[in-house]
Amino acid sequence: MKKGKLPIIICLALILSLAGYLIFSKDKLDSLTRHVNSDKGLASASTDVISDIHKDNSNNNTYLPTSPEYDDNNNNKEEDQMSTKDPNNQWTPATEMDLDPSSPTVYVNKEYCLPQDYVPDNLVTPKIYFDLPGNSERKLMREDAAKAIESQFNAALEDGHTLYGVSGYRSYKRQKEIFLNNIVNKGKIHTLSYSAAPGTSEHQTGLAMDVSVKSIRYRLITAFANCPEGKWLAENAHHYGFIIRYPKDKSHITGYAYEPWHIRYVGKDLATYLYNNGLTLDEYYNYVPSDDFNYEEKYASLINYVPPATPTPTPTPPPVIGLDLDGDGILDVFVGDDLDGDGIPDIVLGDLLDEDGIPQAMFREGFDHESFFGYTDDSDEEDLEDDYDQADDTTDYDEEDDSSDDYYDEEDTTNDDLEDDDYDPYDPNIDSDEDHGSDDNYDEVDTPDKTPTDIYDDNLDEDLDPSIPSDNQEDDYLN
Repeated sequence: MKKGKLPIIICLALILSLAGYLIFSKDKLDSLTRHVNSDKGLASASTDVISDIHKDNSNNNTYLPTSPEYDDNNNNKEEDQMSTKDPNNQWTPATEMDLDPSSPTVYVNKEYCLPQDYVPDNLVTPKIYFDLPGNSERKLMREDAAKAIESQFNAALEDGHTLYGVSGYRSYKRQKEIFLNNIVNKGKIHTLSYSAAPGTSEHQTGLAMDVSVKSIRYRLITAFANCPEGKWLAENAHHYGFIIRYPKDKSHITGYAYEPWHIRYVGKDLATYLYNNGLTLDEYYNYVPSDDFNYEEKYASLINYVPPATPTPTPTPPPVIGLDLDGDGILDVFVGDDLDGDGIPDIVLGDLLDEDGIPQAMFREGFDHESFFGYTDDSDEEDLEDDYDQADDTTDYDEEDDSSDDYYDEEDTTNDDLEDDDYDPYDPNIDSDEDHGSDDNYDEVDTPDKTPTDIYDDNLDEDLDPSIPSDNQEDDYLN
């Protein structure tokens, strides 16, 4: 009986063992599947990934997801996604000079210039502090340089240094204006040391920015190098892809004086390489001027520029303004004349304008010009009368002399005291003074019918009346 139960017990044991094995294997596979699907790297259901999982399962069941930077293309094979570049040698110095204007490492100097019409495609305004508000061309930079300078300025701010952008992108036209302005106002020597001719400026690439600080009133001067901000920039610019393009004691190489404010974006790799090796961009590219290159000769028309002479305008004399009292077309008195000698001008400008828009002259208010000119006329007549009397005393009248007819013609005489029929110029009873020197006869013959005042009144433009209203009543920048 014991022998009959033994096979049964063995069979049951085998069945239980097989069932346990199957259950254990299933649980282990489910656990592995759950681990892979919960990984944060990729949740891809592609057969390639599953295949990789099974391969990795045979090696300690460990799966290393691909880098997130390759997540945008699940159709690529794993071997295409893996970098074959040596992580210890990701960048090597260039062996040729980079003259591509669109490249971040482009080389621009006095010999290798940019096309006149070159404008970067992706100019933007970086979010940094500037020395002036509003929009301006000089706030622009290429997008890659703009992002880098934002990081740089933010890092400086975290270290307690506030940097300000002063001058970024410049067009060829604007660089020409700056260069010529410096030639005219600062001279050739200064300009060639600090300012680039149009087409030879790094600012036209959109990769450069002049930087300053508030403590030196945002000026571009070498004192910036001694400011805390300037020192920080010199020590840290390369971490963000910038270099001090024209460093100290390298002017014989760069062609420009020391400019601690001028930073140029070249990318982190090249900037770090130049900083660590103490090189300028010129030394990096092994630049040596060509034998036939002459900067001053090439840009002679700009360097020797002389602004056109501005003709000095001939001053237009002010119009002579006065009054024509006797109507002969000649001014008799002028604005500013003090006729009565009291120290007050008696001829002044009125409010009315003539046809040429010139103010008309008039007598000042309160000046009695009628009485003044009447007194002047009487005195003149008495002087003339005395002269006439003296001449009359020495003059002989003979019968053949007909000159008396001019003075005593019937048609001209209006004296009521002397009748034409009774008058005899040769009557010995008539005194010669009465005949030729009396006021009546003199006035009748020689004196105009009107006094100067009367003439003035007749010819005075009625527009001189002041009561009648008149209808006739609007940055020197461097490299």
